[in-house]
Amino acid sequence: MLNTISIIEDDALITESLITDIGMKTQLEIISSHTSVESFLGYSFGKIPEMLLLDIGLPGMSGLDGLPLIKE
Repeated sequence: MLNTISIIEDDALITESLITDIGMKTQLEIISSHTSVESFLGYSFGKIPEMLLLDIGLPGMSGLDGLPLIKE
């Protein structure tokens, strides 16, 4: 069974590195990648992510401010 992951990161180089590294792990599946909390909150998920890699210093709503909304 695959563990599902979503990424919220505004730096494209970091995101690509994470996607590459995580993609090498056969038990992990990235189901979405976002550049902001607002994008994540507006996304319509087919699967709910079991894990979230969240940048805390994002433009717009910070990861720390967005965390309570994400947990809902």
